[in-house]
Amino acid sequence: MKISAINGIFTSKLNPVNHHRINLSAVQNDAFIRTTSFKGSDNDDSFQAFKKWAEETDFLINAESIIEKKGKVLGCGFEGMTIGIPGNDKWVIKVIKRSNFSQQRTDKSEIFEIEDKLPDLNIGQMIAYVKMPVFEDSSRLFYILRRQKGNSYGINNMPPQKLNKANIDIHISSLKKMAELPYEAYKQVVRDIIKANDAGYIFDHYNPNNIMLDEENKRINFVDVEPTCKESVSYQFSDILYALLDGNFGLALLNSTQDKDAIAEAKKYSDIIREKFETAVQEEMK
Repeated sequence: MKISAINGIFTSKLNPVNHHRINLSAVQNDAFIRTTSFKGSDNDDSFQAFKKWAEETDFLINAESIIEKKGKVLGCGFEGMTIGIPGNDKWVIKVIKRSNFSQQRTDKSEIFEIEDKLPDLNIGQMIAYVKMPVFEDSSRLFYILRRQKGNSYGINNMPPQKLNKANIDIHISSLKKMAELPYEAYKQVVRDIIKANDAGYIFDHYNPNNIMLDEENKRINFVDVEPTCKESVSYQFSDILYALLDGNFGLALLNSTQDKDAIAEAKKYSDIIREKFETAVQEEMK
């Protein structure tokens, strides 16, 4: 339904594409600076680096307190929430509601590696999970993700947000920032999504807050990109366009009878975003 709505409002020319059939080489462009650093560098954010940091800082002893009290909630979605680690800008904690606790108790706290199939991509990958005893008959489970740089994009659609002046202002401000990013940023998004898709990663496009606008490095970053049980996942590019246009909130505003000036401004920026993204898709598909 949402894809049809996008096509109707924005007259999208995109066609469904099986991304796993497309192979594109990584783009080399000085405009894109990886905001998390490669293994072996001074700012190494690999699993090995996290495990060493955790041991040096007694992270496992403090983790329960961070989750329950001290950590800043960076994002909250349908499945769980992401929590900042005080004094650390490389990794974040993700607590998933459905697997927060395990009935199989562990005798000690342990850190386990999660294979990173895409170490050269900037998608806030899960690199580890932690299992620690909390009660006599259960253990707590949580995940460690690479921290993404940038500010959350758009309006969180869960639960659906009301159309009011504050939200509309945030929406238009987000669209303006997205529209002002260079065309190369959109090309990189297309390449990143295809490459992640090829490796069997799926992006939760229902919540535009899973997009991070990195204005300093002039790029669009993604979070909540997770491996699936499938070898490859087929996306329609209109799914990504849905998120770039601020999802259900964007559709609701353009279909509303709210302030005509606000609607016109939102449509102006939305059209710029759509045109850049569609052009990038068409160019990368050649």
